[in-house]
Amino acid sequence: MPMFKSWPYALEVDSSSPLNGSETGVDPGFSRGVGGVGTLMRSGRRRDSSRNVDINILQNLRAPPGEVEQAVKTAIDVGYRHFDCAFLYANEKEIGSAIRSKISEEGVVKREDLYITSKLWNTHHRPAGVLSACKKSLENFGLDYLDLYLLHWPVAFKTKQTSLISLKSYVKELSLKTSQIEGDDLFPKDKSGNFLTEDIDYLDTYLAMEECVRQKLTRSIGVSNFNSEQVTRVLEKSSIKPVMNQVRYFTQLGFCLQSVQPRGCIDSLGK
Repeated sequence: MPMFKSWPYALEVDSSSPLNGSETGVDPGFSRGVGGVGTLMRSGRRRDSSRNVDINILQNLRAPPGEVEQAVKTAIDVGYRHFDCAFLYANEKEIGSAIRSKISEEGVVKREDLYITSKLWNTHHRPAGVLSACKKSLENFGLDYLDLYLLHWPVAFKTKQTSLISLKSYVKELSLKTSQIEGDDLFPKDKSGNFLTEDIDYLDTYLAMEECVRQKLTRSIGVSNFNSEQVTRVLEKSSIKPVMNQVRYFTQLGFCLQSVQPRGCIDSLGK
């Protein structure tokens, strides 16, 4: 699965230039490294079902244990308010510690100032286990609610119950220290090295995620890595509509991602 092997992004921050959500593009003035934490995305503001939110996003994928906490603290100090996280990244506890410190100990921000995203991993697609997975992420963060909970991929992996999740291959690829969290094998494979998938409809998983909103575990829900047909199906069948489809942005290949008709259009009949 090449998507787990080719994200060599690092974040560098110039603490003398706080972010205010009005700029677009990557600021060439960023100069002070804070630990190779993740992808920097900056493009103004967006609206979801619950609030306006700055799109000054710190994505915490390549975040080595022991470094991410200070990196997140630094990011908050210079103006970041949107943190893109996931159960897969195995660093929710450190991120949560940094956030709680800035809220309760230092008083730099309030919880309502922040926009925290996490994601439901492929091994947790069974509808009966979705609530538990969301609650586990909240426990890791030490927070009462998420702002956005995404369905990470439209593909379900087979659940292989063990006492701990083994992240050896994932850790090796990201050059992280040995890391384990309670649960099941994140990347189940057969003896030939093929990923073991499970026949679970992503729509059933998404519909189960709606209960996370009803129980106020998250303010909004969405999807990630979905194609147009999959998104359309979710929109047609869901009661609580997704506020986001997070996809990769291939700047390293020399082309950009552009929205089409974001505010509607006039059709061929002039309507």
